[in-house]
Amino acid sequence: MGTDNTENLSSRPLVEHLRFRVKILKSLLENSKLLESPHGKGITREFFIKEFLEDHLPQVIKIGRGEIIESTNKSKTGDIDIVLYFSSMPKLTIGDSTLFLAESVAATIEVKTSLAGDHLKEAIDKCSAVLKIEREQVTNRTGFVISKEHFDRFFKRVRTYIFAYESGDLNTLSGKLNSTEAPDFICSLSQGCVIKKK
Repeated sequence: MGTDNTENLSSRPLVEHLRFRVKILKSLLENSKLLESPHGKGITREFFIKEFLEDHLPQVIKIGRGEIIESTNKSKTGDIDIVLYFSSMPKLTIGDSTLFLAESVAATIEVKTSLAGDHLKEAIDKCSAVLKIEREQVTNRTGFVISKEHFDRFFKRVRTYIFAYESGDLNTLSGKLNSTEAPDFICSLSQGCVIKKK
């Protein structure tokens, strides 16, 4: 009994903090509705998520926007809303655009105001493009090489996520995660989250 109470107490600050931040995001969504331009609304709502991530991710992970490419340059993803990449890895800046090497990317996030209509399909198509990107198995600075089995399971592909401010019920979203080209995770601010079964 005492152990359960201890676990509940230890988790409470994080839960309360995230509940508070959800309220802030919902308020920011309402505030952004004052904007007329659909493009302006989209960029602003992406900014809210980037701001949230910057407040919570470790310094080793940086936040960008751009395209992901294979080191062989065979495949590109097209523009990705949010790219989470390792700060120690190089990126290619061309004017105000950025190319990220697949090996430098931790994960991607597609941000949508709503997943109604074609919006969910558009986000899943972006995730599918990312999942087609293949990484090269590289040796780290210490000369350590992970096994092929470990590499294929955890590092061969980039993790993909979708965030939406509003969506339908979770059962509908869960049904979209059955494909191998589906994202790893969908988070809906209005409904909750669903994770793809491995």
